[in-house]
Amino acid sequence: MDVRRRQQLPHLNHRNQSHEFNTKSLKHFVEHVVDVEINERLLPILIAAAAQHLVLDLQDILQRFAFDNICRIAFGYDPSYLTSSFPNLKFAVAFEDAVRISTERFLVITPILWKIKRFFNMGSEQRLKEAVSEVREFAENILNEKKQELAGGLRLCCRGL
Repeated sequence: MDVRRRQQLPHLNHRNQSHEFNTKSLKHFVEHVVDVEINERLLPILIAAAAQHLVLDLQDILQRFAFDNICRIAFGYDPSYLTSSFPNLKFAVAFEDAVRISTERFLVITPILWKIKRFFNMGSEQRLKEAVSEVREFAENILNEKKQELAGGLRLCCRGL
């Protein structure tokens, strides 16, 4: 092995270790979020329903479970969509509508139908536009709040210097 090749190996090794560290920490974070959601929300709802012999809409429960996890992982925000009161959150409904309408686009035989509706801003395409706007607004608000929290934390941190 020549000298130049040996000099590159530590750099590659460091890059691989760094990637592995980031992947491992993300994996642990996701595992923690999902574990908390399962143990503190999903299981108590299922156990209570079983004890009371209630019928649950499992698809709705799992959508709520997934939604809470996505929000906590992506935004660091807990919408508490999966709770025993089953709240109807505007953002969650908009998110579900956007996913449903986008999926339906792939199921139509001729894309020209949804393209015409989009062009004239009517029907499901009008709702998709509104839903996407609501999702964007929600995401922007969460990101702005996080930026303010970070800025506030940095001001507090720097005051002590």
